[in-house]
Amino acid sequence: MPSLIEKIAYNKPPRFKKEQLRFVPVYIDVPQLNQKVYIDIIEPPTQLKQLPFTIIYSHSNQETANIQHTWLTDVSKMLCSRIISYDYLGYGMNTGVPTESSSNVIAAAIYDYVQATYPLQSVISWGRSIGSTTATFLAQTKQIHALIIESGLSSGIQVFCKKPFCVPSTFNNALRLLSVKCRTLIVHGTEDELVPFRCAEENFNKLRKENPVKEYYNTKHQERVRETEQCVFVSVNGAGHNDIDNCYEETLIDSVIDFLGEEFKMCTYANKQVKTSGQQTQAQVGRSDMFFE
Repeated sequence: MPSLIEKIAYNKPPRFKKEQLRFVPVYIDVPQLNQKVYIDIIEPPTQLKQLPFTIIYSHSNQETANIQHTWLTDVSKMLCSRIISYDYLGYGMNTGVPTESSSNVIAAAIYDYVQATYPLQSVISWGRSIGSTTATFLAQTKQIHALIIESGLSSGIQVFCKKPFCVPSTFNNALRLLSVKCRTLIVHGTEDELVPFRCAEENFNKLRKENPVKEYYNTKHQERVRETEQCVFVSVNGAGHNDIDNCYEETLIDSVIDFLGEEFKMCTYANKQVKTSGQQTQAQVGRSDMFFE
């Protein structure tokens, strides 16, 4: 049974019917849940050189793979990489009741699918809001090239409370980050009212440990950046919880490209304009991430 925080976090999962799909679903077995789940596999256009990376994207609690398909198609172009997104139990066309553990099981099954299907690919784990906990779980338990935390939690309890509690918490990113070995990018809006900015600070402090921090403002977007050998923390000035990947999209993508380094130097925000055969031109569906409201 889901805990109280899980019930609040996964409140009223968005649903859709098969005829509303914007993509052709690929179904994979999840034996631990005794069911199949679908994934959306997005490839960059053939006119762009595809990099040997697959990004597993974990969405927020008021999104679905269907809602995110159009935007992730653009991200696939901008990062010249394959993107795989999915839905939690009870979301989209999936049956069942969503919990933190079931979401982690699905993500792990997708990772195994990627390893079996694309054995020469490196995996990047990217999570937004509640999806950051699943993305961090992958980084903690699997061989991940890099972790991206966008508007992410430190823990379920600390979304509500400024002071930490000495009790177990669901969605405990901060605890998991202590054992994450891969490089991590944190991107968080300074005006986030749903997952407060202090959560990003807590996550960064767990990752930095006692290492020295280099602080600067990037020259293009003038956002505050704090950096250690393992972690880059970008504070998006004025951004809230649901607008980083639209109103501040270029800042987000440039931050990701800079963070991923030399292998992604050919990537650019301008790739968004490259047309994909049969690509939908419909704007991204509006959303309101109702996390803990």
